Amino acid sequence: MSEQIEGRNAVLEAFRSGKCVDKLFILDGCQDGPVRTIAREARKKDTIINYVAKERLDQCGIRKQYENTGLEPCIEEIIKDILCNEGKEKQMLKKIGFIGVGIMGKSMVRNLMKTGYELHIYARTKAKVDDVISEGAIFHESIKECVPGCDAVITIVGFPRDVEEVYFDEGGILENADPGTYLIDMTTTSPMLAEKISKEGTEKGFHVLDAPVTGGDTGAKNATLSILVGGEKEDYEACMELFKAMGTNINYQGKAGCGQHAKLANQIMIAGALSGVCEAFSYAQAKGLDLNVLFDSVSTGAAGSKQLDAFGPKIIAGDYAPGFFMKHFIKDMKLALTEANMSGLSLEVLSLVLSNYEELAQEGLGDLGTQALIKYYDVQDVEE
Repeated sequence: MSEQIEGRNAVLEAFRSGKCVDKLFILDGCQDGPVRTIAREARKKDTIINYVAKERLDQCGIRKQYENTGLEPCIEEIIKDILCNEGKEKQMLKKIGFIGVGIMGKSMVRNLMKTGYELHIYARTKAKVDDVISEGAIFHESIKECVPGCDAVITIVGFPRDVEEVYFDEGGILENADPGTYLIDMTTTSPMLAEKISKEGTEKGFHVLDAPVTGGDTGAKNATLSILVGGEKEDYEACMELFKAMGTNINYQGKAGCGQHAKLANQIMIAGALSGVCEAFSYAQAKGLDLNVLFDSVSTGAAGSKQLDAFGPKIIAGDYAPGFFMKHFIKDMKLALTEANMSGLSLEVLSLVLSNYEELAQEGLGDLGTQALIKYYDVQDVEE
Protein backbone atom coordinates (compact mmCIF):
# COMPACT_ATOMS: atom_id res chain seq x y z
CA MET A 1 0.00 0.00 0.00
CA SER A 2 1.07 3.57 -0.60
CA GLU A 3 0.26 4.46 3.02
CA GLN A 4 0.38 2.49 6.24
CA ILE A 5 -3.13 2.16 7.65
CA GLU A 6 -3.77 0.53 11.01
CA GLY A 7 -7.00 -0.16 12.83
CA ARG A 8 -10.63 -0.32 11.87
CA ASN A 9 -11.37 3.43 12.26
CA ALA A 10 -8.40 4.36 10.13
CA VAL A 11 -9.53 1.96 7.41
CA LEU A 12 -13.03 3.36 7.62
CA GLU A 13 -11.69 6.90 7.21
CA ALA A 14 -9.47 5.77 4.35
CA PHE A 15 -12.40 4.06 2.68
CA ARG A 16 -14.52 7.21 2.84
CA SER A 17 -11.83 9.77 2.08
CA GLY A 18 -10.27 7.97 -0.87
CA LYS A 19 -6.92 7.05 0.60
CA CYS A 20 -5.66 3.79 -0.89
CA VAL A 21 -9.12 3.14 -2.29
CA ASP A 22 -10.48 3.76 -5.75
CA LYS A 23 -12.69 6.90 -5.52
CA LEU A 24 -15.27 5.49 -7.89
CA PHE A 25 -15.72 2.62 -5.49
CA ILE A 26 -16.23 5.05 -2.61
CA LEU A 27 -18.85 7.02 -4.52
CA ASP A 28 -20.55 3.81 -5.55
CA GLY A 29 -20.45 2.44 -2.03
CA CYS A 30 -21.86 5.57 -0.46
CA GLN A 31 -24.68 6.02 -2.98
CA ASP A 32 -27.14 3.62 -4.58
CA GLY A 33 -24.77 1.95 -7.02
CA PRO A 34 -23.68 -1.61 -7.80
CA VAL A 35 -21.53 -2.02 -4.69
CA ARG A 36 -24.46 -1.37 -2.38
CA THR A 37 -26.63 -3.74 -4.37
CA ILE A 38 -23.94 -6.41 -4.20
CA ALA A 39 -23.46 -5.81 -0.50
CA ARG A 40 -27.20 -6.22 0.13
CA GLU A 41 -27.16 -9.56 -1.64
CA ALA A 42 -24.00 -10.53 0.22
CA ARG A 43 -25.61 -9.68 3.53
CA LYS A 44 -28.45 -12.05 2.73
CA LYS A 45 -25.90 -14.78 2.04
CA ASP A 46 -23.81 -13.85 5.11
CA THR A 47 -20.69 -13.86 2.93
CA ILE A 48 -20.09 -10.14 2.55
CA ILE A 49 -16.35 -9.98 2.17
CA ASN A 50 -15.97 -13.00 -0.11
CA TYR A 51 -18.91 -12.04 -2.28
CA VAL A 52 -17.93 -8.40 -2.67
CA ALA A 53 -14.30 -9.30 -3.24
CA LYS A 54 -15.28 -11.66 -5.98
CA GLU A 55 -17.63 -9.22 -7.71
CA ARG A 56 -15.93 -5.86 -7.29
CA LEU A 57 -12.85 -5.59 -5.11
CA ASP A 58 -10.60 -7.14 -7.71
CA GLN A 59 -11.90 -4.72 -10.35
CA CYS A 60 -11.05 -1.72 -8.16
CA GLY A 61 -7.71 -3.10 -6.99
CA ILE A 62 -8.84 -2.83 -3.39
CA ARG A 63 -8.40 -6.44 -2.46
CA LYS A 64 -4.83 -6.41 -3.67
CA GLN A 65 -4.08 -3.28 -1.65
CA TYR A 66 -5.19 -4.94 1.58
CA GLU A 67 -3.91 -8.43 0.79
CA ASN A 68 -1.92 -9.96 3.64
CA THR A 69 -2.39 -6.87 5.84
CA GLY A 70 -4.77 -8.51 8.27
CA LEU A 71 -7.29 -5.76 7.57
CA GLU A 72 -9.69 -7.80 5.47
CA PRO A 73 -12.16 -8.12 8.42
CA CYS A 74 -12.11 -4.33 8.73
CA ILE A 75 -13.30 -3.98 5.15
CA GLU A 76 -16.15 -6.37 5.98
CA GLU A 77 -17.12 -4.16 8.92
CA ILE A 78 -16.95 -1.07 6.74
CA ILE A 79 -19.43 -2.55 4.30
CA LYS A 80 -21.69 -3.48 7.21
CA ASP A 81 -21.42 0.10 8.50
CA ILE A 82 -22.56 1.46 5.16
CA LEU A 83 -25.52 -0.91 5.17
CA CYS A 84 -26.47 -0.18 8.77
CA ASN A 85 -26.23 3.58 8.25
CA GLU A 86 -27.96 3.50 4.88
CA GLY A 87 -31.14 5.10 6.24
CA LYS A 88 -29.19 7.87 7.96
CA GLU A 89 -27.26 8.61 4.79
CA LYS A 90 -30.46 8.83 2.81
CA GLN A 91 -31.89 11.33 5.29
CA MET A 92 -29.04 13.72 4.57
CA LEU A 93 -30.98 15.38 1.81
CA LYS A 94 -29.90 18.98 1.45
CA LYS A 95 -30.47 20.19 -2.10
CA ILE A 96 -34.17 20.19 -2.94
CA GLY A 97 -35.87 20.87 -6.26
CA PHE A 98 -39.40 22.26 -5.96
CA ILE A 99 -41.88 22.42 -8.84
CA GLY A 100 -45.18 24.22 -8.19
CA VAL A 101 -44.71 27.31 -6.04
CA GLY A 102 -48.36 28.30 -5.60
CA ILE A 103 -50.53 29.02 -2.56
CA MET A 104 -49.40 25.86 -0.78
CA GLY A 105 -46.01 25.42 -2.38
CA LYS A 106 -44.71 28.88 -1.53
CA SER A 107 -45.17 28.34 2.20
CA MET A 108 -43.66 24.86 1.95
CA VAL A 109 -40.60 26.31 0.19
CA ARG A 110 -40.21 28.89 2.96
CA ASN A 111 -40.40 26.27 5.70
CA LEU A 112 -37.87 24.06 3.95
CA MET A 113 -35.45 26.99 3.71
CA LYS A 114 -36.00 27.83 7.39
CA THR A 115 -34.97 24.28 8.23
CA GLY A 116 -31.73 24.69 6.31
CA TYR A 117 -32.47 23.08 2.94
CA GLU A 118 -31.13 24.59 -0.28
CA LEU A 119 -34.15 25.23 -2.50
CA HIS A 120 -34.07 25.21 -6.28
CA ILE A 121 -37.43 26.20 -7.75
CA TYR A 122 -39.19 26.33 -11.08
CA ALA A 123 -42.35 28.28 -11.86
CA ARG A 124 -43.87 29.23 -15.20
CA THR A 125 -44.00 32.92 -14.19
CA LYS A 126 -40.92 34.16 -12.35
CA ALA A 127 -42.64 37.34 -11.15
CA LYS A 128 -45.02 35.26 -9.04
CA VAL A 129 -42.13 33.82 -7.01
CA ASP A 130 -39.96 36.92 -6.69
CA ASP A 131 -40.70 36.99 -2.96
CA VAL A 132 -39.26 33.55 -2.21
CA ILE A 133 -36.35 34.23 -4.58
CA SER A 134 -35.53 37.29 -2.49
CA GLU A 135 -35.65 35.05 0.58
CA GLY A 136 -33.05 32.64 -0.79
CA ALA A 137 -34.71 30.24 -3.24
CA ILE A 138 -32.72 29.70 -6.43
CA PHE A 139 -34.85 30.14 -9.55
CA HIS A 140 -34.40 28.14 -12.75
CA GLU A 141 -35.92 28.86 -16.14
CA SER A 142 -36.88 25.23 -16.78
CA ILE A 143 -37.34 21.88 -15.07
CA LYS A 144 -34.40 20.66 -17.10
CA GLU A 145 -32.18 23.21 -15.37
CA CYS A 146 -33.80 22.86 -11.95
CA VAL A 147 -33.66 19.17 -11.07
CA PRO A 148 -30.13 17.90 -11.93
CA GLY A 149 -27.98 17.53 -8.82
CA CYS A 150 -30.92 17.68 -6.41
CA ASP A 151 -31.16 15.09 -3.65
CA ALA A 152 -34.95 15.25 -3.79
CA VAL A 153 -37.50 16.83 -6.12
CA ILE A 154 -40.92 17.83 -4.76
CA THR A 155 -43.90 18.58 -7.00
CA ILE A 156 -47.20 20.14 -5.99
CA VAL A 157 -49.05 21.31 -9.08
CA GLY A 158 -52.72 21.74 -9.99
CA PHE A 159 -54.17 18.87 -11.99
CA PRO A 160 -53.22 15.33 -13.08
CA ARG A 161 -52.37 16.66 -16.55
CA ASP A 162 -49.86 19.02 -14.91
CA VAL A 163 -48.32 16.10 -13.02
CA GLU A 164 -48.04 14.14 -16.27
CA GLU A 165 -46.37 17.11 -17.92
CA VAL A 166 -43.72 17.79 -15.29
CA TYR A 167 -42.75 14.12 -14.96
CA PHE A 168 -43.12 12.63 -18.43
CA ASP A 169 -42.83 15.41 -21.03
CA GLU A 170 -39.62 16.16 -22.84
CA GLY A 171 -37.47 18.23 -20.52
CA GLY A 172 -39.32 16.79 -17.53
CA ILE A 173 -38.21 15.29 -14.24
CA LEU A 174 -37.80 11.65 -15.23
CA GLU A 175 -35.61 12.70 -18.13
CA ASN A 176 -33.36 15.09 -16.22
CA ALA A 177 -33.11 14.19 -12.53
CA ASP A 178 -30.10 12.19 -11.39
CA PRO A 179 -30.66 8.46 -10.71
CA GLY A 180 -31.04 7.91 -6.97
CA THR A 181 -33.00 11.15 -6.50
CA TYR A 182 -36.10 11.05 -4.31
CA LEU A 183 -39.14 12.12 -6.35
CA ILE A 184 -42.03 13.22 -4.15
CA ASP A 185 -45.33 14.20 -5.72
CA MET A 186 -47.41 16.10 -3.15
CA THR A 187 -50.18 17.00 -5.61
CA THR A 188 -53.57 15.40 -5.03
CA THR A 189 -53.83 13.33 -8.17
CA SER A 190 -54.96 9.97 -9.53
CA PRO A 191 -53.71 6.91 -7.63
CA MET A 192 -53.24 5.24 -11.01
CA LEU A 193 -50.97 8.09 -12.08
CA ALA A 194 -49.01 7.76 -8.83
CA GLU A 195 -48.50 4.07 -9.60
CA LYS A 196 -47.34 4.93 -13.12
CA ILE A 197 -44.79 7.46 -11.87
CA SER A 198 -43.57 4.94 -9.30
CA LYS A 199 -43.19 2.14 -11.84
CA GLU A 200 -41.38 4.18 -14.48
CA GLY A 201 -39.37 6.14 -11.94
CA THR A 202 -38.19 3.00 -10.14
CA GLU A 203 -37.14 1.47 -13.44
CA LYS A 204 -34.96 4.54 -14.03
CA GLY A 205 -33.34 4.31 -10.59
CA PHE A 206 -35.39 6.88 -8.67
CA HIS A 207 -37.03 6.62 -5.24
CA VAL A 208 -40.66 7.59 -5.82
CA LEU A 209 -43.24 8.63 -3.23
CA ASP A 210 -46.78 9.97 -3.55
CA ALA A 211 -47.29 12.27 -0.56
CA PRO A 212 -50.37 14.49 -0.88
CA VAL A 213 -51.06 16.88 1.97
CA THR A 214 -54.02 18.20 3.89
CA GLY A 215 -54.26 21.23 6.13
CA GLY A 216 -54.73 23.99 3.58
CA ASP A 217 -52.82 27.22 3.31
CA THR A 218 -52.80 27.62 7.09
CA GLY A 219 -51.16 24.24 7.58
CA ALA A 220 -48.65 25.04 4.85
CA LYS A 221 -47.75 28.39 6.45
CA ASN A 222 -47.41 26.92 9.94
CA ALA A 223 -45.62 23.73 8.82
CA THR A 224 -48.42 21.69 10.40
CA LEU A 225 -49.59 19.82 7.31
CA SER A 226 -50.76 16.24 7.44
CA ILE A 227 -48.72 14.26 4.91
CA LEU A 228 -50.10 11.00 3.53
CA VAL A 229 -47.30 8.92 2.04
CA GLY A 230 -47.35 5.99 -0.38
CA GLY A 231 -44.37 4.10 -1.80
CA GLU A 232 -41.54 2.00 -0.40
CA LYS A 233 -41.39 2.27 3.38
CA GLU A 234 -37.61 2.69 3.47
CA ASP A 235 -37.93 5.67 1.11
CA TYR A 236 -40.62 7.13 3.37
CA GLU A 237 -38.30 6.76 6.36
CA ALA A 238 -35.39 8.29 4.45
CA CYS A 239 -37.46 11.40 3.71
CA MET A 240 -38.87 11.83 7.22
CA GLU A 241 -36.74 14.85 8.13
CA LEU A 242 -37.77 16.50 4.88
CA PHE A 243 -41.44 15.88 5.66
CA LYS A 244 -41.01 17.21 9.21
CA ALA A 245 -39.96 20.56 7.80
CA MET A 246 -43.42 20.89 6.25
CA GLY A 247 -45.79 18.96 8.49
CA THR A 248 -46.48 17.43 11.88
CA ASN A 249 -48.84 14.54 11.17
CA ILE A 250 -46.85 12.31 8.82
CA ASN A 251 -48.01 8.77 8.16
CA TYR A 252 -47.08 5.89 5.88
CA GLN A 253 -50.19 4.67 4.07
CA GLY A 254 -48.78 1.74 2.08
CA LYS A 255 -47.50 0.99 -1.41
CA ALA A 256 -47.42 3.42 -4.35
CA GLY A 257 -50.80 5.09 -4.82
CA CYS A 258 -51.93 4.59 -1.22
CA GLY A 259 -51.04 8.15 -0.28
CA GLN A 260 -53.42 9.34 -2.98
CA HIS A 261 -56.16 6.93 -1.87
CA ALA A 262 -55.85 8.28 1.69
CA LYS A 263 -56.09 11.86 0.43
CA LEU A 264 -59.20 11.08 -1.61
CA ALA A 265 -60.80 9.57 1.50
CA ASN A 266 -59.95 12.84 3.25
CA GLN A 267 -61.63 14.86 0.50
CA ILE A 268 -64.76 12.71 0.71
CA MET A 269 -64.97 13.55 4.42
CA ILE A 270 -64.50 17.25 3.74
CA ALA A 271 -67.22 17.27 1.10
CA GLY A 272 -69.79 15.96 3.57
CA ALA A 273 -68.62 18.11 6.48
CA LEU A 274 -68.45 21.42 4.58
CA SER A 275 -71.78 20.89 2.87
CA GLY A 276 -73.25 20.22 6.31
CA VAL A 277 -71.91 23.55 7.56
CA CYS A 278 -73.37 25.39 4.56
CA GLU A 279 -76.78 23.75 4.88
CA ALA A 280 -76.88 24.50 8.61
CA PHE A 281 -76.01 28.17 8.02
CA SER A 282 -78.62 28.33 5.25
CA TYR A 283 -81.26 26.94 7.59
CA ALA A 284 -80.23 29.19 10.50
CA GLN A 285 -80.33 32.37 8.46
CA ALA A 286 -83.70 31.46 6.93
CA LYS A 287 -85.03 31.18 10.49
CA GLY A 288 -83.60 34.56 11.49
CA LEU A 289 -80.73 33.37 13.71
CA ASP A 290 -77.54 35.36 14.23
CA LEU A 291 -74.84 33.24 12.58
CA ASN A 292 -72.10 34.58 14.83
CA VAL A 293 -74.04 33.54 17.93
CA LEU A 294 -74.84 30.19 16.35
CA PHE A 295 -71.19 29.59 15.54
CA ASP A 296 -70.11 30.37 19.11
CA SER A 297 -72.86 28.11 20.42
CA VAL A 298 -72.21 24.96 18.39
CA SER A 299 -68.52 25.03 17.43
CA THR A 300 -67.43 23.51 20.75
CA GLY A 301 -70.20 20.91 20.84
CA ALA A 302 -70.93 17.69 19.00
CA ALA A 303 -71.44 19.58 15.72
CA GLY A 304 -67.99 21.14 15.88
CA SER A 305 -65.53 20.25 13.15
CA LYS A 306 -62.33 21.43 11.48
CA GLN A 307 -64.39 22.63 8.53
CA LEU A 308 -66.67 24.69 10.78
CA ASP A 309 -63.69 26.16 12.63
CA ALA A 310 -61.79 27.02 9.46
CA PHE A 311 -64.61 28.26 7.28
CA GLY A 312 -67.53 29.20 9.52
CA PRO A 313 -66.13 32.67 10.33
CA LYS A 314 -65.11 33.22 6.69
CA ILE A 315 -68.58 32.34 5.42
CA ILE A 316 -70.17 34.67 7.97
CA ALA A 317 -67.79 37.47 6.92
CA GLY A 318 -68.30 36.85 3.21
CA ASP A 319 -64.59 36.01 2.81
CA TYR A 320 -64.22 33.67 -0.17
CA ALA A 321 -60.47 34.13 -0.77
CA PRO A 322 -58.98 30.76 -1.64
CA GLY A 323 -56.96 28.83 0.87
CA PHE A 324 -57.80 25.94 -1.42
CA PHE A 325 -59.34 26.58 -4.83
CA MET A 326 -62.85 25.38 -5.54
CA LYS A 327 -61.68 24.17 -8.97
CA HIS A 328 -59.04 21.96 -7.34
CA PHE A 329 -61.57 20.51 -4.90
CA ILE A 330 -63.83 19.66 -7.84
CA LYS A 331 -60.89 17.84 -9.41
CA ASP A 332 -60.34 15.87 -6.20
CA MET A 333 -64.00 14.88 -5.88
CA LYS A 334 -64.04 13.68 -9.49
CA LEU A 335 -60.98 11.53 -8.83
CA ALA A 336 -62.64 10.08 -5.73
CA LEU A 337 -65.83 9.26 -7.63
CA THR A 338 -63.87 7.59 -10.41
CA GLU A 339 -62.02 5.42 -7.91
CA ALA A 340 -65.25 4.68 -6.03
CA ASN A 341 -66.97 3.58 -9.23
CA MET A 342 -64.05 1.29 -10.02
CA SER A 343 -64.67 -0.40 -6.67
CA GLY A 344 -68.42 -0.61 -7.19
CA LEU A 345 -69.20 2.00 -4.53
CA SER A 346 -72.09 4.45 -4.67
CA LEU A 347 -71.13 7.65 -2.83
CA GLU A 348 -74.34 9.66 -3.07
CA VAL A 349 -73.39 12.53 -0.76
CA LEU A 350 -70.13 13.08 -2.62
CA SER A 351 -71.97 13.02 -5.95
CA LEU A 352 -74.45 15.65 -4.78
CA VAL A 353 -71.79 17.96 -3.33
CA LEU A 354 -69.77 17.67 -6.53
CA SER A 355 -72.79 18.64 -8.63
CA ASN A 356 -73.37 21.69 -6.40
CA TYR A 357 -69.76 22.80 -6.80
CA GLU A 358 -69.81 22.22 -10.55
CA GLU A 359 -72.84 24.48 -10.85
CA LEU A 360 -70.94 27.24 -9.08
CA ALA A 361 -67.88 26.69 -11.26
CA GLN A 362 -70.04 27.05 -14.36
CA GLU A 363 -70.99 30.47 -13.03
CA GLY A 364 -67.30 31.43 -13.01
CA LEU A 365 -66.59 30.90 -9.30
CA GLY A 366 -63.96 28.17 -9.62
CA ASP A 367 -61.13 30.41 -8.40
CA LEU A 368 -62.86 31.09 -5.09
CA GLY A 369 -62.16 29.07 -1.96
CA THR A 370 -64.10 25.92 -1.08
CA GLN A 371 -66.16 27.86 1.49
CA ALA A 372 -67.91 29.57 -1.43
CA LEU A 373 -70.16 26.51 -1.54
CA ILE A 374 -72.47 28.64 0.61
CA LYS A 375 -73.28 30.61 -2.55
CA TYR A 376 -75.13 27.57 -3.87
CA TYR A 377 -77.74 28.25 -1.18
CA ASP A 378 -78.01 31.97 -2.06
CA VAL A 379 -77.33 32.96 1.55
CA GLN A 380 -76.53 36.65 1.94
CA ASP A 381 -73.41 37.56 3.89
CA VAL A 382 -74.09 38.62 7.47
CA GLU A 383 -72.06 41.79 6.83
CA GLU A 384 -74.44 42.90 4.03
